[in-house]
Amino acid sequence: MKTTKKALPAKDSKKLIEVLRGRFEKNMHRHKGFKWERVQEKLESQSGKLWSVYQMEQTGGEPDVIGYDKKVGEFDTKTSSWIVTPPEIRKLGGAIFADRRYDTFFACAIGLRTFV
Repeated sequence: MKTTKKALPAKDSKKLIEVLRGRFEKNMHRHKGFKWERVQEKLESQSGKLWSVYQMEQTGGEPDVIGYDKKVGEFDTKTSSWIVTPPEIRKLGGAIFADRRYDTFFACAIGLRTFV
């Protein structure tokens, strides 16, 4: 699979970083043990990942940094998220996405050719 590295123009990167910082500070209960400066450093050093986060933001998602523990709380309850799709499904042109609605987890496959 061919990948193309994308990079945001500096003004878009700066604006996105500001949005993410605001969301980070608004949701500090999700970020125990995280320091914004470290998160920002990681984002700015990986332009491909920053591009991906930008795309999530553009489609109405609200990417945020979270720490994993059993009390993280609810997040991303408004959008669907692409999830890792097994290579055999990707080869058939399919992909899997999931979302959480009504306190239920839904996973869906799209674009699959007919199986024989």
